[in-house]
Amino acid sequence: MESLSSPVELFAVVKADSYGHGVVEVAKTALLVGASGLCVSNLNEALFNSVQSGAD
Repeated sequence: MESLSSPVELFAVVKADSYGHGVVEVAKTALLVGASGLCVSNLNEALFNSVQSGAD
């Protein structure tokens, strides 16, 4: 991310079970390494991810 010109936002797309890697783990890692936010395919996935990650 440091090599991108500012201001830049990067959103990670997370869906289903992230090809067996675990959607919550992938989402947390994406945010940890600099993603500005997450994109999901529908509201149910957003709510599931929120509950599973312990987010408010």
